[in-house]
Parts: sequence; structure tokens; C-alpha cells
Amino acid sequence: MSILSDSPSDSRAPRSMSLGIGVCSVGVLMMEILLTRIFSFTVWYHLAYLTISTALLGFGAAGSVLSAYPRLLERGVSRLAGICSAAAGLALVAAVAILGANPLEPSGILVTPVAFSFGLLGYYVAITVPFFLAGVAVAAPLAAHPAQVNRLYAADLMGAGLGCIAAVAALALFDGAAAVFACAAVLVAAGAVYASGERIAIAFAALAAALALAAPSAKHILEFTPVPTKEVGRALAQPGTEMLFTQWSPVNRVDLYRKQNPKAALWTSWGLGKDYDGPLPDVISIQYDGHNGSNVYNIVDDDSMQFLDSHLLRTPYRLLSSPRVLVIGVGGGIDVLNAVRRGASRVTGVELQPITVELLTRRLVDFTKGSFLLPQVELVASEGRHYVRSNDDVYDLIQITAVDTFSAQTTGAYVLAESYLYTVEAVSDYLDHLSEDGVLSVVMGDQSSSREMVAVPTITRLSMVMREALARRGVEDPSRHMVVVAQFKRFLPNDPASGVTIADLLLKKSPFTAAEIATLQSHVEAGGFAFRLAPGRPGHPMLTNLVNATDERREVLMDELDVHVTPVTDDRPFFYHFLPWSSLLRGERTIWYLPGSTTGLLMLAIMLVQALLLGAVLIVLPLLRQAQAGLSLPRTLRYLVYFTSLGIGFMLIEISFVQKYVLVLGYPTYSLSVTIFSLLVFAAFGAWFSRFGWRRPQAFLIGLLSVTVALICIEVSILPFIRERLIAAPLAARIAATVLLQLPLGLALGMYFPTGVELIRHASPRLVPWAWAVNGVASVASSVLAVILGMSIGFSGVALVAAGVYLVGTGSLIAELRAAPV
Repeated sequence: MSILSDSPSDSRAPRSMSLGIGVCSVGVLMMEILLTRIFSFTVWYHLAYLTISTALLGFGAAGSVLSAYPRLLERGVSRLAGICSAAAGLALVAAVAILGANPLEPSGILVTPVAFSFGLLGYYVAITVPFFLAGVAVAAPLAAHPAQVNRLYAADLMGAGLGCIAAVAALALFDGAAAVFACAAVLVAAGAVYASGERIAIAFAALAAALALAAPSAKHILEFTPVPTKEVGRALAQPGTEMLFTQWSPVNRVDLYRKQNPKAALWTSWGLGKDYDGPLPDVISIQYDGHNGSNVYNIVDDDSMQFLDSHLLRTPYRLLSSPRVLVIGVGGGIDVLNAVRRGASRVTGVELQPITVELLTRRLVDFTKGSFLLPQVELVASEGRHYVRSNDDVYDLIQITAVDTFSAQTTGAYVLAESYLYTVEAVSDYLDHLSEDGVLSVVMGDQSSSREMVAVPTITRLSMVMREALARRGVEDPSRHMVVVAQFKRFLPNDPASGVTIADLLLKKSPFTAAEIATLQSHVEAGGFAFRLAPGRPGHPMLTNLVNATDERREVLMDELDVHVTPVTDDRPFFYHFLPWSSLLRGERTIWYLPGSTTGLLMLAIMLVQALLLGAVLIVLPLLRQAQAGLSLPRTLRYLVYFTSLGIGFMLIEISFVQKYVLVLGYPTYSLSVTIFSLLVFAAFGAWFSRFGWRRPQAFLIGLLSVTVALICIEVSILPFIRERLIAAPLAARIAATVLLQLPLGLALGMYFPTGVELIRHASPRLVPWAWAVNGVASVASSVLAVILGMSIGFSGVALVAAGVYLVGTGSLIAELRAAPV
């Protein structure tokens, strides 16, 4: 019986349709992750996040259109799905070709808002089209065969899980352009599977093969141009810039290049002692996702790095002799070279990007004169926090230099990103691995003001983080364990207010002695630096007051600041979220003092408003065309609440879980791929087995809800202790444990949607694609909501909110069953 009738459809979907959904879903997840990575390079992370929202919106719109115009299914579901899937592949290539070469600058939202709005609209359209087409390809079979929803939805989830792994593999094996062509080939191949048995399937298969064969040459077809405000964008605009190396990876894209002025480098401009007039080394630049990189220094002889002798970076070495050093975030290697020059007995450099390690230890050996192959030096490809937690080594110095901080406030991209290097738990981890008189040294840079009572956001917040970590360890007077040495440079000689502050924040387990402070005093005076904070020395009034205040007084002082500087934790790791949301409405001067942060918050607000407004249209349109498809308004609202809760709840859990496993798996990429893969795959099994509970739906839903809430509570309260003990295990064991820990909740979450579809198909078959649309549109809003909630209440709170959402939604459907039993 057709879905166009008013009774449930019993027609059986062909096996090719399940396979087609699976293959198409592989392509959809690949497309989403690949576009996120590509736009992280060409534009800033703002629009990369926006890609996820737009993708889900296009996917949900497909269900809305099928519900409003059911006659689209009359000409053959297999053919429709096949054409739409193949068209999605071609639309993907077209979208990347247009947007990759014409990136949208997010800062335009503050400078030229009208022009930016039209550009953003074009961005929406280009991204939405392939996801809308792919959404039709997946939703049409579900609409036509709702009786097999458990099987078809399981294929969708299984394909999505595999697509997550496939995207990571594609970026590891190919460049960005080739990965896009490979993804397009998968979507076109799904069209051939859908249309198997028809002539058009042969054409789709041939086109998929052509795209796959053309993938190695795709870089000559697809151009990726970074916006001019990115370092690589600026470099490419300058004559004489020579690109030396480019490689994509699941972590980021790495670019190595030489500019016309080979001596222009970050640390030869900032942090240099006031009287230094000696030689400066040539450099080449290394950038990650087009920005926020560093310089690799040309080592010719012993004098090549002479500038470090009077540099701010020498500060901790004034207190140490032949130290054992751990460098977190190697980058171009400035900290490793500094440690070697200072006579370190052992230097371990931990770098998140394996490509950087390969460059320093192989390709650039001659340029650096083998400095990273010295017997006392070891470079390790790993995430810094995970490396610290997974070994028992003790160091005299742990050094972290400007990891992310220089671009954090100028771009605002990191407002939406998490940093686990600068949390209270992170500082505690570092202290656990310091010798008794060892030093933690964190160098940060930030926009700032010479006005005494204006906070330097990054430096002030990290000082609060350090103070909190000491307080949690029972230290009675944290101020005796902390020193901040800084250099302030004005942007313009005649501008006394604004500039950049570079600071070295020092932390010890034991108190700083008078002799150590005297030694640092001579270093400060010789270099023209200043104490921002030091025991027994005058410092920055605002920072000194905050560190020395009682707990109650400190809360009052922090509330009086224009920026948020409260300590961040692993559960709320948004270190760069400095502006309060209210600042967007009040026009405070901090909006212009921190324009990047404003841009980041505005992007989140735009995404949420977009999801709510367009989502409302997509949900209401089918109901208006079909007059609620025969259901009363109360019944329609109950189904609306149920499917909305599924979209919101699942996304909240997914995002919070990804964050929970970053430190366990050691790489954000591993956390993303392994967590989402296992959650979706187990949800697929849950969807498949959900039919066994449909005979007694009320009892089934009550039991399912009870299990879900209990598992989420276990995740928040008990699993953190298990994850803590997994950190030191081998990688294979950590991956296996992560996968298994997703099994119970994944099975439970996969059962909700098929159960709801089974019930709504009996009540009103025409609303099956509408239910798909509601679920998809709700996912759009929740992807943004998860970030906002994570900033406000932490990721454990996000998971608990998800439990409440499932409680409300399931309660709504149970109320529907009691009012109109199936």
C-alpha cells in the first residue's frame, strides 16, 4: 500500500534501498566533516561550525518538502533517491569549487554587515543544496516504506558511523581536493545502488568511477584560497612568497612557506630584550589551517639563536640549571632550541600534529642543522594533556608557549573551541609532574591596554586558573607560588592605550624564595620587562588584587570586569570565551576591544536564530498544506514534542560525549571519529531491534526512558573514574574501551526514532517524512545549543539536560498513546 494512502504501508523496501541509504549516509557524513575541515582553512572556524548547522538544516528540509509534496514519491522512490544522491555528489563538487576559491570573511559582520549578509546567504545556498538532495535520497525510502523504518533507519545510522571513519581516512590518505572527489564518488555510487536494475544506474556507476579516477588530479580543479586576514592569505598576497610544503590531515592543514623577508619572525619581534642589537636568524613559516602557526629557525652556527639570551623566553631558565624539560606544543621548535641553548639535560617535545614532527626530524634537518636530532632531544606526536597523564616522568620545567593564544582574540575563532591545556585540572596535572622546585612556564600573548585596571583576558584568566589549582591542593597563600613577567608593546607609537602584552606566567609547587625573586628582578630590569605579579614586588594592580583577594572579594572583583576571567575546568573548557552574552546587546566597549570574540558570539547567535526561524517554517509548512494530515492539534503537538526532543537530545549527548573522550584517546580526531562512529553504529543496532518492543509501546517507552536516564547518570557520575584509569592504557585498549562504553546508551538511543515512526505511521502515514524533518531541524538548533550550554553549565550539565529532554519528549508520546492508543 502506498504511503499516499491513509493507512500504514506494508510494502517491503527492496534490499538495494537499504544498501543505497547506507552508502548515501557514508557520503553525507564524509561531506559534513570534509567541509568543516576545508572551511577551517579557507575561512575561520566560525563558518566551519556554521557548516554543521547548515548541513543539518538542508537534511531536515528534505523531510519537510516530501511531507508537503507527497506526489514527489509517485514516480518511483528508487529512481528519485538515485537521482538525488548522484546530484548531491555533483552539487558538492560545485559548492566546493565556488566557495573554496571565494571565501567569506567573518569579520565583515562588524565592518560591512549588509554585504556580509548577502555573502552569507550565498554560502547557505551553496552548502544547503547537496545536503538537501542527499536528505531527499535518505528520507524518501523512509517515507515510502515506514513499516521497515527499523531496517532503513539502521542502515542510515550504520552508514553515518562508517562515514565518520571514512572522512578521517580520506584526509589521512589524500589532500582536501581528492577527498572531496572521493566523497562525491561515494554519493554518486549510492545513486547507482538506489537505481539498480534501471539504465540510469549504469551512467551513475560510470560517473562514480570517473570521479574516483579523477581524485588524484582534483587539486588542479578545486582551489582553496584562505581569507586575507589569515597568515597564509597575507603571505600569498605578498610578492616573493615561496610555498615549500602543503599537506592535509584529519587534525588540520599544514603549510610551510618562505616570505620575502626571511628574518621576520614572531619571537624576534615580540619578547626581545630592549637592548638587543645582535644577529637574527632567517626563518620559514609553518601555519596550521592557514593561521596560528610559528617559525622554523635557520641554524647556521652557535650565534644563530643568540637573541634568546636576552629574551622573555629565557625567564624560567634564570631559576634552573641543566633542567629536564617538557615542551607542550613544539610548533616551529623555539622552546626546544631555547632549552638546548640553556643546557637542558633532557628535552621532550610533545606536538599534536605528526606532520610537524616529521618536518623537523626529516625534511628540515639541514635547515635546522639537526637540532631536533640531538641525543638529549625527543619529539613525540601526541596531545599534551594526554601525554602528561599517561606517563610518570618528572620534569624541572614544563614549558607551553603561545599555543593558540596569539590568534585567539584577534580572530575570535577559538570562542567556539575548547582548550584542555589551560584548565584547572590541566595545571594540576602539570604540578603532579614537576620536581619539588620545578617550574611551570606558560607564555601567552593578547591584545591589551596600558590602563592599569583593564584586564588582559588570557593572562588574567590563566592566573585565576593557576590560583584555583593551587587552592585545590591546599596551598594557603597561592600568591607566593606565582610570578608573571610581561612585556607591553603599543600598536602605534602615539597610542598610549592599546597594544599587545606578552607574558610568561610562572608557577611552582614550592613558594618562590627571596633569592629567586631577586634573580628574576635582574632579568626583568635587563630586558626592559615588568612584573605583573610577584611576591613582595609591585605588579599590575588589577591582577595583584585578584590573586591576593579573599574568595568572596575576588568574586566581586571579577564581576566588576568587562570580561569573564573565572577559572575554566575540563567540564567547561572554553578558555577563550571572555565576553558575556549581554555585551552583544549593550554595545559595550569590550565589543570593539575584543572584536574577534564578538564575531564568535554573533556567529553562534546567528546559527541559533537561523535554526529556530527556518526550522519553524520547515515544520509548519507541511502541516499547513495537509491540514495536520487528519490529526487534531493536540495530537500533532505531542508528536512534535517527541521528535523535537529526539533531535535535541541525541545531538546534546553526541557532542558532550566527544568532549569526554578527548583526554582518554589522546587526539581530538580520535575522539570525534571513535566516539561518533561507535555511538551511531550501536544506535543502528538499537534501531534494528526496536521492533521487538512495538507490541507494548507504552511499557517499552517507559522502560527505554528509565534505561536512558540511568545510563546518562552513570556517564556523568561513575564513568569519569573509569576514563581516568584508562588514560595510561595502550591506544588499542583505550579505543576498544571507548567503543564498548558507547554500547549501552547507543543501543537505547537508536530505538526512539523508529518507535516514534511506527506509531505515527498508524496515526497519519503522511506525517512520516514530517517527523524526519522535525528530528533534523531540532538537531540544527541543538548543535548550537550544545556549545552555548557547554559554555554555561559544562558538558556534564549538557548530558543531564539531554536526559531531561528525553524525559519530556517520551512523556509526550506516552500521553499520546494514553489519549489515542494504537
